[in-house]
Amino acid sequence: MIDWINLLSQSGFPKSKIIIHDNLTVLTQCKLCAIHFKEKDERIADFKYKHPDIQVSMSTHDTKHIAKAEVLELAFVLYGHIFKTNSKPNQHPRTENEINKALKFNIPIIALGGINTQTLKNLPNGFKGIAGISIFAQQNINEIKQLKEAWKMYV
Repeated sequence: MIDWINLLSQSGFPKSKIIIHDNLTVLTQCKLCAIHFKEKDERIADFKYKHPDIQVSMSTHDTKHIAKAEVLELAFVLYGHIFKTNSKPNQHPRTENEINKALKFNIPIIALGGINTQTLKNLPNGFKGIAGISIFAQQNINEIKQLKEAWKMYV
């Protein structure tokens, strides 16, 4: 991971746009400025307190954890999954009621799960961004550009 991040950086990609997932060693060795945690990671509050200069975010699946993130003054939360997704085949997406409650918080909420150019049309208003795994790993650059254009129509 460290070699990959260094190669990415040497290729001109700004480190300021890299968010590492819960790996403190990589964060430190690569001198990154953003880290993302799972919602139940017990290190979040302590890390945020000890590293006010690092952007901290976390994944959430319910309003309890969104409230926790808001109290900790995290940068944002990923909230999902919003739509049916192959990465969570046996789990139901969040309900409309759950989504509406989540969007009432005063922390930026990023939609995650099953997001693509088709489902984006059904995304409730209020999300500050979208995230994904398979959409970015399995689509070609033109499909990603279409998603970007669809997002511009959303906001």
